[in-house]
Amino acid sequence: MIRISETDRDTRAMAAEDDGDELAILESLYAIGREPAGVVTQRRIAEETGLSLGATNLILKRCAEKGFVLIRRVNSRNLSYALTPEGTSRILKRTYR
Repeated sequence: MIRISETDRDTRAMAAEDDGDELAILESLYAIGREPAGVVTQRRIAEETGLSLGATNLILKRCAEKGFVLIRRVNSRNLSYALTPEGTSRILKRTYR
């Protein structure tokens, strides 16, 4: 019999929650990007997903590292976010389950 410690359970629960938040951000990015004048900002994504601005920032960076999101600097203050084909594929795979 394998015993799972409370720490392992907590870690797995947090990973599953992060995975759900990641999917929510990718779906929000997809939806906003499809709007005619869809301006994608971290604040807008945070409002759409119900996450804090800091959590949204962290998850967007993580998604960019995984290749799901492309982040480009527009100017010294603004960034542009775009969903990559890998990000779209990730949405489809998770939605299908």
